[in-house]
Amino acid sequence: MKELPDILEIQPLTKSPNCTVTVPGSKSITNRAMILAARSKAQCRLRGALWADDTAVMVEALQQLGFRVNVVVDRKEEANRTIEIEGRGGAIPATKADLYVGNAGTAARFLTAFVCTGKGEYRLHGDPRMHQRPMGDLFRALGIPGEHLPVTIRADGMAPTRLKVSGEESSQFASALLLVGHQVDTEEHAYVTMTRRMVAEFRPEYRSEEHTSELQSPCNLVCRLLLEK
Repeated sequence: MKELPDILEIQPLTKSPNCTVTVPGSKSITNRAMILAARSKAQCRLRGALWADDTAVMVEALQQLGFRVNVVVDRKEEANRTIEIEGRGGAIPATKADLYVGNAGTAARFLTAFVCTGKGEYRLHGDPRMHQRPMGDLFRALGIPGEHLPVTIRADGMAPTRLKVSGEESSQFASALLLVGHQVDTEEHAYVTMTRRMVAEFRPEYRSEEHTSELQSPCNLVCRLLLEK
């Protein structure tokens, strides 16, 4: 390995550079988009999705839940992927799954709400640190006993309804409920606002061959929609 000098001189630019830069995607948007794609009736393609521990955990969890998920390397940015997910219209194919969420808070919170919409037995667990992180407010909103992971959820479906949840410990609780179709009374937060916007703009029920949603982010959602029979 070539050693760097003690002093590295940086010459100031004499003119504006002419270049194209591809930046890494957003973990927050990527994990939200994957839940929305799985719940849709569409064959969805998420471009510019961030590939990191938290998003890899979400991909593996969706695969264990029976979803077809394909991950393709982005040649322009090594931290990004194109992720293709076949939505199942709100259904969860697997009736039993053991889901390891590592220390991914978004995956833990979003998957907790998501599996409650299925029919089966789902166990969620993670790293020791994840087992210490708060889950109680989300559990109470969903009727799950306990305060922390690990948890085993015996789900029998859950129709969207109006729920109240505190965002004091984590705004991800409200986002988790919004992603699975609930109306949520909570404190507004930048991430909650982002979730509301993504839910509003992600419309797999559109009878269109292709719909593109620009979220002012490197992660653009391109859905090739399935026409209703």
